[in-house]
Amino acid sequence: MKALLIKRIDNLAAKIFRQVIVTFSDAQLINHVAGHEYKKAEIAPNIYLTFQGWGENSRKPYFIILWRGSKYIMEFELSRIIFKTDNVLTWILNVPTRKENKKTLSDLDYKLESIDPKTVNTIHTQMTSINGVVKGQVNLPPPGPELFSTLGFSGERI
Repeated sequence: MKALLIKRIDNLAAKIFRQVIVTFSDAQLINHVAGHEYKKAEIAPNIYLTFQGWGENSRKPYFIILWRGSKYIMEFELSRIIFKTDNVLTWILNVPTRKENKKTLSDLDYKLESIDPKTVNTIHTQMTSINGVVKGQVNLPPPGPELFSTLGFSGERI
């Protein structure tokens, strides 16, 4: 289960990056990334999207984060996705805590819903499985560069 979940997360991240590059005409992949970053794209001047580890020592390995310069705007934890199949998923987002994000959701008239206990348990089990930490060490490798190369990423614009 864990290997399939990691493969699905890696594939989803690659698809998101491909769509960003195709959608934003000035977007480009950045070849030189920090050690905790697996992939990085500049969407517009000083606006970046990263696929990376997050938290102390990058303990949580699967995040997509939107940045303005060195300040993060929004992050999405990919281990909170429940895949029904490779192409069907439920993505449970954290309750927003930043006032800017709360305002954005309010302005868009989005309402938060409660999650049923079975879904909460599934997410918890899944997150523990892939974010599991043994004495402060991540116990799974980050996605390899071969993932992005097999999906059409070479560091150049597509």
